[in-house]
Amino acid sequence: MYPPNNNGNPGYSGYNNYTAPGGYPYAPAGGYYPQGYYPFYNPYEYERRRKSRDLFLSSLFIGLAVIFMTITSSLLYIFTSSAAFFAHINTDTVYFEAVQYIFTVSVSMFTGFLFICPLRKKRVSDVVVLHRVRPILFIGCVLMCCLGMIIGNIVSGVFISFFPEIENPALFESAPVTTIEELIVELLYVAAIPALVEEFCFRGVVLGLLRPHGKLFSVVASAVIFSAIHGNFAQIPFVFIFALFLAGVVIKTDSLWPAITAHFLNNATSCVYSYFTAVRFYG
Repeated sequence: MYPPNNNGNPGYSGYNNYTAPGGYPYAPAGGYYPQGYYPFYNPYEYERRRKSRDLFLSSLFIGLAVIFMTITSSLLYIFTSSAAFFAHINTDTVYFEAVQYIFTVSVSMFTGFLFICPLRKKRVSDVVVLHRVRPILFIGCVLMCCLGMIIGNIVSGVFISFFPEIENPALFESAPVTTIEELIVELLYVAAIPALVEEFCFRGVVLGLLRPHGKLFSVVASAVIFSAIHGNFAQIPFVFIFALFLAGVVIKTDSLWPAITAHFLNNATSCVYSYFTAVRFYG
């Protein structure tokens, strides 16, 4: 440390041989520093550390939300199945499947990801973008997502052809839909609700929290997380590619509405196809 001015020499300040007017020695701002140490403020390093910390916390809470959703939905699924068994409720109907899905997956997913924003001290409206989109741009973005569906199906088909053992048709089995009423219920819980809830969670909360760290990074990361939560290896190629297009559309338009519409159309197409197949089979 620099010695204080107590060596008996009134002209020696202990720092740079300078005595300020009035006899008080000159001292550097903030006090004396060890020899060879010159602290300084680096705004770029501070910003880098801030972003790194923000990314870590966002990733941590997203991971916790996925864990919460997985555990909660599993427990609720067991509860609803057990309750239906003891109440002698027929579980092989589209109505029970709708109630079970809404009560388990949708509620647990929405709840888990909704609390990320307040935990990150952010308003939901600042993270989830729902701006208005010009009609022409809206239609173009939906069509772009439809192209993503086609590409995803092609890639998925090629992937399954190389690894046929990963395909498990039992995962896609559900109660047959043979009436218009059942089709409407299926469109509700297979197309409408997942489009709203999943887009809010993954293209809204996840993409919104990761977006400040790079558009490409946020698009790819949100697509990886979205495809991983489906838990079906046969679906991963399609879901990943489709999610890339959905996230890209949200980045382009600053709105979830085109992605929600495309997601609904994708799921609704599957519902309508299964309806006509079931009608022709059970006819």
